[in-house]
Amino acid sequence: MNFLAHVQLSHGIDQVITGNLVADGYKGKKYQVLPMGIQHGIILHRRIDELTDTFEPVRAMKRKLVPYFGRYAGVALDVYFDHILSLNWEKFYELDLETTVENSHQALRANFEHVSPESRLFLDRLIAYKWLISYRQKNDLEKIFHQMSHRFGLNQLKNSMLPLEKHFQELNETFIVLYPLLVSQSKDYIRTVGL
Repeated sequence: MNFLAHVQLSHGIDQVITGNLVADGYKGKKYQVLPMGIQHGIILHRRIDELTDTFEPVRAMKRKLVPYFGRYAGVALDVYFDHILSLNWEKFYELDLETTVENSHQALRANFEHVSPESRLFLDRLIAYKWLISYRQKNDLEKIFHQMSHRFGLNQLKNSMLPLEKHFQELNETFIVLYPLLVSQSKDYIRTVGL
């Protein structure tokens, strides 16, 4: 799962949204200096990733994508799953995508002061370039992959759309099975920690 899914799986809790999005910037236990709500977001992020990565249909799809993306098949899949979420948005949520994204931007701005300068810069870019809304349109998605290939030197991601579109039906079916499990797990976690 990528940014859009992580936002939604935070269930509208501002600090959890923030933690869920900055989690990759806090390795090991470095997150333990942050406010408790942000810590819970980081832990939730890790649980979401673990369930996604160990879910057998996802593992099977990664194996199908390895010939195109090599060891970055999981990266391509995560980004594309956000595209699939945006296409299936109304199946899962009543509040429209645009309003949801604006609400998440407000949540992130309210928590800038609590995260590292590097995380603040990342969140600022996410908001400024409207990354969360850009997953819906294929042209924008192509730009995301192109930017990732340049920024991280991942040539395998440069022309990602053709192989992903080729396997769209299977990817969509996998997502439709996986996402409700993630929704359930994230709600359980939030309820367990008393948020």
